[in-house]
Amino acid sequence: MREAKRMLRSAVKAKINELPESYICESNSKIREKFLASEEYKSSNCIFAYYSVGREVDTREIILRALQDGKRVALPVSLAAGKMIFREIHDLDHMKPGLYGIPEPDLSCRHIECGDGDLIIVPALSCDSRGNRLGRGAGYYDRFLENHNCVSVCLIRSRQMNDNIPTDKYDRRVQIVINEK
Repeated sequence: MREAKRMLRSAVKAKINELPESYICESNSKIREKFLASEEYKSSNCIFAYYSVGREVDTREIILRALQDGKRVALPVSLAAGKMIFREIHDLDHMKPGLYGIPEPDLSCRHIECGDGDLIIVPALSCDSRGNRLGRGAGYYDRFLENHNCVSVCLIRSRQMNDNIPTDKYDRRVQIVINEK
């Protein structure tokens, strides 16, 4: 299983690097529109997002819109041993490079828990239509989803989707998959 995931990660990363910039921009816009129009977004109390980097589906516009809409927004902080917490933000001014160089909220931001009525955006390199996702391999989100009760969504470009993502007993599905189509 580990080898199958490693090989799929490598193939998907190569595919992502080959995507035209015009497609990246167009899919970002369409995915953002679909997410913001969803009932799950509209009815959520708090959005638990991630700060996108590289060629991930852009979440910065979603974060800013959620704040503008008066929603609470929290971003992850990676800790040792594959643990992760979320800190509430009110803007993108209090960010610092985290464990993996990804911007995360600094210590001035308050730790909050994810629960009923909240929505978590889960990053992925790839996903299938059943909500099985291929992450980067550290298991942060799988561990988090196992212990928190919130609606989970994956924002993924259709060209990054696969028919079947290999899974094991530690993998957690997302409940909603949104792509540009």
